[in-house]
Amino acid sequence: MILDNILQKLEEDEQLKLLLNSTSNNTGIYLNKTDKSDSIIYRFINLSNDGIIEQSRLEISCLSKNYLKANAILERVKAVLLTIGDKQFNNDVLEIALNGGGYLFDNDTQNHIIKAFFIVKNKYRG
Repeated sequence: MILDNILQKLEEDEQLKLLLNSTSNNTGIYLNKTDKSDSIIYRFINLSNDGIIEQSRLEISCLSKNYLKANAILERVKAVLLTIGDKQFNNDVLEIALNGGGYLFDNDTQNHIIKAFFIVKNKYRG
C-alpha cells in the first residue's frame, strides 16, 4: 500500500527519529490524533482515480512545544517525501508535492502545530 511505503520512509529516517525521540516501541508518528509533543499526526485521503493514476492528499501535522523544533520536523518530512524534477519516490509513487499548510497553537497542550498538505500521485494498482 502507498501509505505504508510513505510511513516506512519516515520511520526509517535517522534525522527524523532524533527529532521525534523515536524508540523501537514508539515512532512518534500517529494516525489522526495525539497530544504528545515532538510528534507527527497524519491523515491519508483518496482524492481521484482515473484507472491509471490515483491521487491522494497526505495531511501532516508536526507538534512540538518549541516552534523551531516543530518547523525542523516539518522540514525533515519535506526532505524525505518531496520528489524533485523527474525523480520518483519509488516504483509506484510517481510524485509527492507540497500543496499548502498552516499553523496552529494548542493552548491545552501548549504545542505548536505546523501543518502541511502533500499531493501524492501514484500508479493505480486496482
